[in-house]
Amino acid sequence: MRNPIIVFILIVLGWHGLASCNSAPASDLIGPYAPDRPMPTEGLDTMQVTFDDVHTWVENGQFYVVGLANNLSNDWQQYWLRLTALDAAGQVLTINGKPDVVVPVMADAVPPRGRSSFFAAIPLDKISGTPADCKLAVAGAKIMDPGPILIATEISGVRVLVQNGSDTVQVEKAWQMRIKVTNPLPLEAQNPCLESLLYGRDGKLWFAQTYNPQRDTALISQSEIGPIPAQGARTFAYNISYDSLPKGLQDAKIRNVEVLCFDRNPGRKDQED
Repeated sequence: MRNPIIVFILIVLGWHGLASCNSAPASDLIGPYAPDRPMPTEGLDTMQVTFDDVHTWVENGQFYVVGLANNLSNDWQQYWLRLTALDAAGQVLTINGKPDVVVPVMADAVPPRGRSSFFAAIPLDKISGTPADCKLAVAGAKIMDPGPILIATEISGVRVLVQNGSDTVQVEKAWQMRIKVTNPLPLEAQNPCLESLLYGRDGKLWFAQTYNPQRDTALISQSEIGPIPAQGARTFAYNISYDSLPKGLQDAKIRNVEVLCFDRNPGRKDQED
């Protein structure tokens, strides 16, 4: 007969392993652009969300899904989406043996009637067929303390053109972005972050990326260092290189760049760094 103490330890370790799997980040399934914000296994609510500019495609062995998720509630919310891959006939495909995968929105907290983007890159070898579309729903949400509402009041982008060798034709290689962010409420924004949304000339949203000036110091610059004071403003600048963008956007070229802003405040209730 097995030692009952050993059996008990194995059971406890097994449950701990399951809990770790449930709460572990799924970066290997949703790609490097999604926030590393695992969804809690308990204490979540539901909420009403609508989606805009959802775009799916397959490229470089990945199934890409990008879009915007609108918070229709009257509360500040942190939320996660449930993404289901569909084939051309609309049949559900499993992802890593499961019917869906959880994707967090970019913002740590979204104000009432606000929005945030999401971006997932799922390896095709984790999907049980050939994806052609997706289905989206809310996986879970939790109410957050109110915070500052940051607004990108000025967005300007300059195309960078270079001559292609001896050819006289100039080629668009990058964009230089300059963003003015205002903080109109009487609340300090401790760690302002930007969501950069890239739309192609085909009208599709192709790319979403978060810039955290406190972390991404080599990628984004700002006119001042530190929090944005209440009723203050800040100017940010960053470059967008076509070399790291999806092939479809390299072909279509950028039509416009939209920017959403949020405050990543580790001191906010229930928020993890």
